[in-house]
Amino acid sequence: MNPGLVRMLRDSTGWDLSRSGPGAVERAVRRRVEAQGARSLDDYLARLGGSREELQALIEELAVCESWFYRYPESFRSLAAAIQNAPPTALEILCLACSTGEEAYSIAIQLLHSGLGPERFRVHAVDISLRALDVCRRGFYRQFSFRGAPGFLMGYFERVPDGWRVQERVRRQVEFCQANALEFVSDRKYRAVFCRNLVIYLEGSSRVRLWRQIYSLLEERGLLFVGPSETSEVSPRLFTPLPARGTYALRKGRQPDRLFEDSPGAREFRSTPPARAPCEAPRSGPPPPWWTEGRRSGAFHPGGAAVAARGEAHPSPSESPPRDRTEGWRLKLPPAVGTEVIAPLPAPREDLLEKARRLADRGEIHEALELCLARMRERGPSAEVHFLAGLLLDSMASEEEAASHYRKAAYLDPGHAPALLQLGLWAERRGDTGAAANFRRRARRAGGEP
Repeated sequence: MNPGLVRMLRDSTGWDLSRSGPGAVERAVRRRVEAQGARSLDDYLARLGGSREELQALIEELAVCESWFYRYPESFRSLAAAIQNAPPTALEILCLACSTGEEAYSIAIQLLHSGLGPERFRVHAVDISLRALDVCRRGFYRQFSFRGAPGFLMGYFERVPDGWRVQERVRRQVEFCQANALEFVSDRKYRAVFCRNLVIYLEGSSRVRLWRQIYSLLEERGLLFVGPSETSEVSPRLFTPLPARGTYALRKGRQPDRLFEDSPGAREFRSTPPARAPCEAPRSGPPPPWWTEGRRSGAFHPGGAAVAARGEAHPSPSESPPRDRTEGWRLKLPPAVGTEVIAPLPAPREDLLEKARRLADRGEIHEALELCLARMRERGPSAEVHFLAGLLLDSMASEEEAASHYRKAAYLDPGHAPALLQLGLWAERRGDTGAAANFRRRARRAGGEP
């Protein structure tokens, strides 16, 4: 893979391109070379270096847009419960890497369904993909997006030919804009941030940068919701995991906490009055009057540059040209020749643990667990496999089985801080505060803290 191209994509997105799967980048570049009619790879790279539009087109080829409504349902219910007694001010919720919009709309639907008035909250949703954002704004979805969704959800949709459209009352609560999550800026402080299944695609320094970015965007004691395999990735210096099972939630700050405390002080949030919006106004109708006061026009692109709202339509995934799904291709340039040579390669055998992680990120929990067990049969036990199996069983409410795998992970690797943290949460849910504190101390020592 061309080193300059890798650097350009990494600097623009923060992605760890090795997580894209064997040959994914090469196939994406090949499609763009053909679309541009470039004479060679060098010719294409020269065009790419001078064109923001072409860089965006390449990013669209690589973006992973996989989501559905009410994914990890306990997260939405926990958010609604946590803000029931919040002060009567406008709540700001942020959805980073919102993909095709199902998560952002699920947040709005849950809050409306919980009795929160439309004037009480606003959801901001951000994604790097213009194509995905076009799907968000149209609000049209097919059956596949509703797998596993609760029955009440359909009361917030209207039936249209070939699918369902989000009702206007929901669409008005959500505002979409394009930005790289690593570069998103806002004067607002958010009550909660949803950033699920993004960090797994980022390289190391970008992960650290993302957590710091989210920390700066959250109110004091604000909530962060992540994916099931990401709780162990979050910096314990910035966030404290919450013990409520299945929420995958953390609180800003490191003080021990519970999600459903009775103390009014534990539920009180300090809100920064809206100063400006980071996104363009929703196209589906005028926002409430309180929303328009004091905001600047324009949308924020990566880097914070304001741009006018675009009127042109972007092709939906169903309208996109068919992709070449040939496996095992790569681009090679002979040293003395500037033309592109494409050579087939045998696809490397993928490690079952990596495949299990990807299935887990897509919500295919049972399939991912089967691969974990197959991986242990093939190569023997390992701390990482036991830890992932524990997370998967936790998401299936098999708490005792999950704890067994966490213990095995900590036995195989006594310095496995994520497993120790999960054991601490497990002990806390059982009411064993002494064991919970001990597990947390061990996790801190494993992380190099005193």
